[in-house]
Amino acid sequence: MTLRADVAELLAAVGIIGVDVDDAVADEHVRWSAYRRIVSVIASSPSRDRDRAIVATILRDPVEMVAKSAVPSWTRSP
Repeated sequence: MTLRADVAELLAAVGIIGVDVDDAVADEHVRWSAYRRIVSVIASSPSRDRDRAIVATILRDPVEMVAKSAVPSWTRSP
């Protein structure tokens, strides 16, 4: 998948609207903020079914610092 497809899929999966996917792809700060919102939504969800897939997708981000700082260490598998 491409970064654009990953970001679009993540936002849609958790129902976040109002984030411009193209801006998120172009600007790592916008993307980091979107990822933090996504993590916040899944953290507050009573279901854990999709957490691993969402975290794995975020951690695929080409900018390692963006990915790792957006996903708290307690959500990552050892």
